[in-house]
Amino acid sequence: VLTKLNNIDDKPYEDLKGILSNIVKSCYANKEFTPFLHQLLRDVIINGSIKGLKTALEAGAKDVKTYFNNESVAVETMNFYILIDLIDLYTKVCPELIFEDPDIFNRLMTMLFLIPCVFRGDTKLQKNVYLKISSILYLDKALFTKKIREHLLSLKIFKKLIECINFEKDSTNSNNFKLTDEHKLLFEIFLKFSSIHKESAVDGIEPIYTYKESLLQMERCKIILKERKHFDMISYLMYLGELDDGSKQSTILAETQHNHFEPKVTACLKNEGFKKMTLKVQAGSELEKYSSIAITSDRKGENLVKNIFQKDINDSKTEVTIYSNSCYLHYPYRQPKIIAFGDKDSSKLGTESSSDPTKNPEIVPNMFEDLKYLVSHQNFAVALTDKGVLYEAGQKTTFSQTFNQFTKHTVAGFKESEDKLVKLVAGYENIILLTEKGKIFIEGSNEQYQIDDTSDKYTFTEKKIPNDDDPVIDVAAGRFFHLIVTKSGKLYGAGNYFLKDIKLECGKKYVKIDLANSAKALKVYGTNVEKPCVAYVLVETKDGKTELWSAGESQKGLLGQGDDTKKSQSFAKLKYESDKINFVEVFAKYDHTLALTDDGQLYGWGCNIQHRMGIDTEGDKFEPTHITFFQDYVVEKVAVGMSHSLVIASPKDNRSKKMVFSLGKEEGIFAHYGITQEESKNMEVIVTHLKTFDHLEPYLVEAGNRTSFVAFRGDKLPSSGVGVHEGTKCEVTGESPIQGTLHFYKDDESKLHLYSEKGYQKIKDSLPSIVFATKYHIKDLEQKEFPNVKDDDLLVGEDVPKNESYPHYLTNLKVGEKPLTKLDLTESEFHNSNTNDLDSLIYYRIARPLAEGKELPVINLPDYFEQTKQKGLSIELSPDYSYIKNEKIIEKAKESHKEIYDQIVKFPRQCDRELLESLEKYIKDNDLNFDETNSSKIEITPSNLTFKSKKLKGLPDKTKQQRINALLQYNLYFLKTIPYVLLDEETLTQMATSRDIVGEKLNELFIVGKGLAFSSIKHKYIKNIVNNLPCNWDQPECKIKRRKAQRFQDSGKVDHKGEFTIFGQIWSTLKKTSYNSLKKNDCDSKC
Repeated sequence: VLTKLNNIDDKPYEDLKGILSNIVKSCYANKEFTPFLHQLLRDVIINGSIKGLKTALEAGAKDVKTYFNNESVAVETMNFYILIDLIDLYTKVCPELIFEDPDIFNRLMTMLFLIPCVFRGDTKLQKNVYLKISSILYLDKALFTKKIREHLLSLKIFKKLIECINFEKDSTNSNNFKLTDEHKLLFEIFLKFSSIHKESAVDGIEPIYTYKESLLQMERCKIILKERKHFDMISYLMYLGELDDGSKQSTILAETQHNHFEPKVTACLKNEGFKKMTLKVQAGSELEKYSSIAITSDRKGENLVKNIFQKDINDSKTEVTIYSNSCYLHYPYRQPKIIAFGDKDSSKLGTESSSDPTKNPEIVPNMFEDLKYLVSHQNFAVALTDKGVLYEAGQKTTFSQTFNQFTKHTVAGFKESEDKLVKLVAGYENIILLTEKGKIFIEGSNEQYQIDDTSDKYTFTEKKIPNDDDPVIDVAAGRFFHLIVTKSGKLYGAGNYFLKDIKLECGKKYVKIDLANSAKALKVYGTNVEKPCVAYVLVETKDGKTELWSAGESQKGLLGQGDDTKKSQSFAKLKYESDKINFVEVFAKYDHTLALTDDGQLYGWGCNIQHRMGIDTEGDKFEPTHITFFQDYVVEKVAVGMSHSLVIASPKDNRSKKMVFSLGKEEGIFAHYGITQEESKNMEVIVTHLKTFDHLEPYLVEAGNRTSFVAFRGDKLPSSGVGVHEGTKCEVTGESPIQGTLHFYKDDESKLHLYSEKGYQKIKDSLPSIVFATKYHIKDLEQKEFPNVKDDDLLVGEDVPKNESYPHYLTNLKVGEKPLTKLDLTESEFHNSNTNDLDSLIYYRIARPLAEGKELPVINLPDYFEQTKQKGLSIELSPDYSYIKNEKIIEKAKESHKEIYDQIVKFPRQCDRELLESLEKYIKDNDLNFDETNSSKIEITPSNLTFKSKKLKGLPDKTKQQRINALLQYNLYFLKTIPYVLLDEETLTQMATSRDIVGEKLNELFIVGKGLAFSSIKHKYIKNIVNNLPCNWDQPECKIKRRKAQRFQDSGKVDHKGEFTIFGQIWSTLKKTSYNSLKKNDCDSKC
C-alpha cells in the first residue's frame, strides 16, 4: 500500500490524508492525546525526516517517486509528499504546537528548506515545500515570538539558498533573465523574511544574510500595488523626481576628529527613514598597516559587504551600496591574509603583474583563508588551505598558463566527500598532492617518468602507490623527481633525474629505495637545483634515534656530509652530532638548506653567497652550521628561496611574540628581502627583523625565486576581540573577562567595582547615582585615576520628581586640548550599537539630571586609551530616498507634494479604464514599446489622446496629466514584478473563492492590481507563461462526461477547481497523468 502511495492522486492517498486528518483533529480535541501530537512532530515529522533526508542524500536520490518506489524505503521513511500534507494539517488544526518550542520550530524550518536541496530533480515537491513554508510564515503574527523570529532570521540553510540564486535583473541579463517557479516562491519567502525583520528591528534582531537590490525593488512594487487606489507611493516618487539634486542631499558624516585609539571598534551606522544608502570612506582616513575597515550587515560581522583597505581609500574606491538603513563598521579588521613582496613578473605573487618589484609589501587579493601549505617556485605559487582547497597563481612553464590572482583549482579524480588534501609540494614544473587516505595526485611535466611512461599531465592524475595497504604519509618534490614515505617507514622514488644518481631507475611505477641498517623513513625532502640533485630523509634507526640522512651529488655542500663528500649514491647521515642535535624539520629547495631542531634552533648548509643562510661568513658550508643569530630565539617556521631565506621566531623570554626575519643581502636588490633600497646598502646587517609585521600574527613563510610570502592569522570575524576587557571580572555574575559594556566606579576606599552588561541589569537600581561606563578596553584600569564625582554636588536632589527617561549617559571629553562633542544618550541608545561607538569613549552614567549650572568633569581620553599614529576615520553616508516615503524630504516642499497628490486623487476612478485604453492605443499607434528601458522616456500629454466620455473631457488638463503620469509609473512597476510573480494554483483558487482578499503576498497583489495594468503587459505575462510551458508530443486520451458538464452549466455555478466543465475535466485528467499543459510545438498539432 505504501509503495502505491507514490502516485499522490490515487484514491489510497486521499484515504490516507483523511485518516491523518481525523487523527490530528481528534488528538487535538482530546488533551489526553495532545502529547502524541508533540511526539509525532518531534520524532517523526522532524527527526525522522532529517534522518530520511540524510539517507536519501547518500543514496543520490533526485525525485520522490523513484526513490520511494522501494518497499524498504517506503516503510522506513515517511514519503515527503505525505510529510508536507501532515505539516499542513498541523498549521490548520494546531499551529501553536509548531511554535511552542523555538528549537523545534528551528529544526522544522531547517528540515523543510533541506528537502528541495536533496530532491533537486523533483520540481513539484520543491514547489509544494516552498508553498508550505510560505503558508507557515503568513500564520497569525502572535505566534512569532521574539525567539521564533531570531531563529528564522538566523537560518543558515536559507542564507545558503538565496546566495546560490541570482535574483538580480540588470543590464547584463535583462533579455534572458528568468527565474524558475521554485526560485519565484523562494523569492516570495525572502520578501516575507524581510517583512519579519522590519517588525523585529525594535527588538534588535538582525538577519544573517544581506539584502539585495531586487528585494528592495519588489518591496517598493508591493507598496505601489497595495496603494493603487490613491497612488500614495507613486505621487511621492513623482514629487521626488521634480526635486532638484540639492534638495535631495542628506549626507551624514561619522568621524573621529583625532588619531585613532588602540581598541578595536564596532559601530552601527544608521540612517533612519531609508532602505538604501551609499557609504564612502573619505580621503584622509588612515588605516593600520595591512588591516582594513570591514563593512557588514550584522553586528557580529558574519555578512561581509565590503572590505576597505588603505589602497582603496587612496584610489577613491571605497563606495559601497547598503541595501538597508543601517550597517556595521568594524576597525581595524585584521583578517587572515597573505602579504607578498618581491618580483611581480608573471603574476607570481598573486598580485597584478609588473616588471617592477613591489615598493612595499602587498596584501594578496582574495586570499583570506588560513593556509596549511604555500609553495613558491620559479614563476608560480600554489596554496592549500586548512579546509583542503587548492589555489594557484602565476605562470606554469609546462602549460604556458597564467593566473593573475590566486585561483581555485580542482583536482581531477579527487572526491572531496570521501577524502581530504593534506599536503602540497611542488617541483620545478610539477605540483604534487597527498591526501588523508595516503593517495598521490600529480600534475605537470612527466620528464624522466616521474608520473608514468606517457606524456605531460595538464590536469591532476592519481599515481598508483606501491601498496594500498601501506598508505603514503609524506611526499617531497625535486627537479623532475619526487619521493614518498609510507606508513610502514618505506621510502620510494619516481623520476630518473635523481634516481639514476643513486643507481636506480623507474618506469611508470615507484621504485623502492633501501635504507641502510633497516632504518625507517619518517619524513622526506628534495631539492630543485639543476642536475645533480640532493634529497634528504629523516629516519628512525634501529636503536630508536632520529637522524637526518642525505643522498645525491652537490659541489656546494648540499649533502651536508662534510667537505670531503660531494657525492653519495645511497642515503647516509649528515655530519653533525646526532646525540646533541635532533633535527625535526628540513627546508630545502635550491642551493642552500636549513634545518630546525626540537629546541627551536636553526642550522644551515650549502651555498651562503649573499649570506642567504644568515651566517656571517660567506662561502659554501659542507656540514650543518649553527646560525647563531637565533640562539636567543625559538625558531618556529622557515622558508628557503633562491637567494634568501625567511624565518618566524619568538624571543625565548617572550614566546607569544612572533617576529619575521629575512636572511641575506644583495646591494641594490631589496624587494624580496622586505627592506628598502637604502637598507640594502648596509651590507653589515644580514638578518633583518621586518618590524612592519610586528602587530600581526605570522604563522607561515615561503620564499621563492626573488619572491616572499608571509601568512598571518587573523580575526575569525570582524567583531572578534571588540569590547573584551582583559583582566576584569564582574562582581555580580563572575564573568571574566567582561565583554561588551563595562560599568565601573571606585568607592570611598578606592576599591574598584566592575559590572558586565548582565551584572549591571541586576544591580543598576542600587548603584551610586554617578558611575562610569565604556564599551572598550582600558589597559591597567585599576591603576587609572578618574574624576572624583559626588552626586550631591552635581545632580538634582532625590526629592525632585523622578524623570522616567533616566538614567542617561553623558560625555565631557577632550583629546589633548581639543574638546569633543558632548553626548547625552538614553539607556537604550547607549546600550544599542550606534555611530558614537566609532570612537573609544568614557561615559558618565547618571541616575538623575544635572543640577542647573553644573557640569561633569572633563576626561582627557589619551590618559586612558593609547593613541595610534593613524588619523581617525571619516565616513560619509548618502541615503536613497526612492524606496520608502521619507517625511523629512516631503517637508522640504510640502505644498508641491500635496499638489501632486491632490491632482492624482481628484481624478475619478471610473475614468481610469478609458484613460488606460487611450494611453495604450497611443503607445501602440506610435510604436513606443513600453518596457523597463523605454518607459521613463515616454512623455504623453492629454492633447495626444482622444477621449469619448464627457466626464473625462471636462477634467482639467493638469488633473489628467498627473493621472497619466501616475498610470505610466504604475505600469512600469507592475511590469517590473513580472519576472518574480508565480500565480500558483492554490493562490488562484483561494483568491477566486474568497470574498475578502487581503493581498499581502506579491502574487496576490499582482492579481488584485492587474486592473490598472495595460493589456499589453498582461499579455506579455501570459505569453511568458505559455512560452515556458513544457511541450509534449504524446496524445493522451481524456474521457469526458458531457452530461455532467451540461448539468453543471445549467446550475450557473463557477468551476473553480476544474471538476465539472469539459475544459475542467480535460485539465484534471492531464494533471493526473503529469501533463502540465496543452501546449504543442506548432499550431498545426491537434490537442
